[in-house]
Amino acid sequence: MTCQSAVGLGYPAGLCSGSQGRRFSVLRSLATLLFLKSVGCATGHPLMPTPNLYARSGGYPESQVAAVARSSRLELLYVTDRAPETVDGALAYGARRSASAAYGSVTVEIGDEISWEDLVEVSGTKQRARNPKVHVRSITEHGRFPATPRPFTVEGGDTVEAPEVRADLKRAEADFLEHLHRRLATAQDKEVLVYVHGFNNSFDFAARAQAEVWHFLGRRGVPVLYSWPAAHGGLFGYFIDRESGEFTIFHLKEFLRLLASSPEVERIHVLAHSRGTDVVTTALRELVIETRAAGRPRARTSFSSCLGGKRPGEPARPLRHETLNFWTMPKDYPNPSPGSEPARSTGE
Repeated sequence: MTCQSAVGLGYPAGLCSGSQGRRFSVLRSLATLLFLKSVGCATGHPLMPTPNLYARSGGYPESQVAAVARSSRLELLYVTDRAPETVDGALAYGARRSASAAYGSVTVEIGDEISWEDLVEVSGTKQRARNPKVHVRSITEHGRFPATPRPFTVEGGDTVEAPEVRADLKRAEADFLEHLHRRLATAQDKEVLVYVHGFNNSFDFAARAQAEVWHFLGRRGVPVLYSWPAAHGGLFGYFIDRESGEFTIFHLKEFLRLLASSPEVERIHVLAHSRGTDVVTTALRELVIETRAAGRPRARTSFSSCLGGKRPGEPARPLRHETLNFWTMPKDYPNPSPGSEPARSTGE
């Protein structure tokens, strides 16, 4: 592998040897970091291109969208262990880590108060006369889970969490599920779409990205953004973000367990991008290990990631889709038969 191709694929600059290779690698890495920062911190961006499926087959699938969801404004649930901030007098989430995960709702708007009919037309057209921008309009925090690590005592060789902390946790979980079930009640599909973003993505950027994905999926099920403390920025931003990805794994596991515990949720879809794929697969791996060690039955979980895209000045690369099937938490599934261990399939 050459120095240029190694850095182009995202490997650390230290992989290359020689002074010329090091200079080239550092410059290339810095250019990439600056580009990603400009993408991740933008206050709004144009609506993503219309999928070819819609442009070639009769337009946006409006019939799949529930009546209550037909609006240019989309409301997403979120869970985040970013520390809260105040920006221009409003709640925001930055790149600092929080020991307690918060949950709430974020409102994203496509365009500036455009009608549903106009949005449907734009969403089904390849060559648009105008391209509306996507904006985060408001963030509302509904509550917080107790901070981790949670206090505990050791009794008879077993760890026992403090009763008052356990009670706070149960109250927070019940409150989150109430918000989730309220949205499931009006959704055509009783499914949850969890989106886990990647490196250098701000909370707002991730919310806008999930809103676009959910919109072009026909707004089926309930979208939930899981946002970890990324977008630290700076020369060492990638390394700090990577450590934040390790930090968030426990909170992500707790969140996935909570979703899986709800009988109202028929299916959970996990979509991750970039560094988020490492966060998700690590969390799922630990859940698999825990489930096997406890001798509990395992349920099949599918996780999808998208790899590919385009860098400035380079031709578009083919989009690569990967699906990983895991046997994880029980959810009314039978035990896997012998030989049905986690499988992996790829396609383009």
